[in-house]
Amino acid sequence: MFLKHTFLIQIRKEDKMRSILKRDKKAQEGFTLPVMLALILGIIALVVVVIGVTKGWNYVFDKLGLLPDDLTSASQACATYAATDELKIGYCQYRELTIEGVKQWANCPYIYDAAVKVLGAGKVGFGKETCEVTPAEYCAQLRVSSSNFKESTKVHGKACSELGCKMKSGVSCKDPTGGVCESNLCELKTINEVQKCVFKSDVCSASQKEECTSVDKTDICEWKDVEA
Repeated sequence: MFLKHTFLIQIRKEDKMRSILKRDKKAQEGFTLPVMLALILGIIALVVVVIGVTKGWNYVFDKLGLLPDDLTSASQACATYAATDELKIGYCQYRELTIEGVKQWANCPYIYDAAVKVLGAGKVGFGKETCEVTPAEYCAQLRVSSSNFKESTKVHGKACSELGCKMKSGVSCKDPTGGVCESNLCELKTINEVQKCVFKSDVCSASQKEECTSVDKTDICEWKDVEA
């Protein structure tokens, strides 16, 4: 009787051991090489996202030697334009692209500068040349030609509201005398319940640098453009 009881206990122990080994085997089978690779890639992707959010995506692309946004395709196109005489006209054409995370109008000289920031000089694949139409002049063209134009539209990283023929800083109209503005360039407006004389919106209005002057030819306007 004692032997029989001992035998049964031994059988139960062996069954339990086989059950444990079977579970371990299933766990090992479930943790295959593809699963491990997927986990590793997931961790890497998470790290990249965290770095991109905290330090900026340009930092990430710089370390990887890649170009972000539309810069890859735009740089390739600019390299073709620069190297082919028949396509040279495309080098200076402005295109609506997303560069450095900002939707804007840009041509190849600006694309070159943006690519150099990421890859470094000598690694872009084309050189920088001067174009005839400046960002400020292109803003002036958009004002006339585009029905969807907004002053917040960006060209070469700057809003059109900041470019072109603008009032010089520090210039202002004199306060009204008897409810009348002294200069015909100014108009009366109520600001914070106080009557003020302010320059009329068309005082500084020109599409080219040479034409940038006030309507009465006084020296209160200046041409503002993006530096080359």
